[in-house]
Amino acid sequence: MSYQLVVNVVLDFDGIMKKGSTVARLCGMHICITVPAADVFLWRDKKISAGLLGGATAIWVLFDVLEYHLLTLVCHGLILVLAILFLWSNATTFIKKSPPQIPEVTIPEEPALKFASALRVEANRAFAVLRDIASGRDLKKFLSIQDPEY
Repeated sequence: MSYQLVVNVVLDFDGIMKKGSTVARLCGMHICITVPAADVFLWRDKKISAGLLGGATAIWVLFDVLEYHLLTLVCHGLILVLAILFLWSNATTFIKKSPPQIPEVTIPEEPALKFASALRVEANRAFAVLRDIASGRDLKKFLSIQDPEY
């Protein structure tokens, strides 16, 4: 089933809409509306529209109402995955199935040493700046830390 998005709104201030087209130019911004997106926005496909609305509401409740943080959510998700894999690998002995194939992940030594060396250089640079500020050698930085508007 194919739908065609028809817009009956006429905009005189720099708005152009071609009849029978799904591309609109409004106030200098380009808005592309494809037919499946129009189906979702116009609630023609109720399951997908309700799923998107429910997902957006759940994200809003998690992050705005409950003040949950993305890093916390990612960490809890990883802990859940680790627990499921642990239980699955231990349960395979009871249900006579093969354990999950978990690949071995290793970090090569050379990139790790390069990263550690670069991190060490940046940490030493930060310690030198902090030492200069604390010893009173750089008054401008000291005052800018005390009063951010300086």
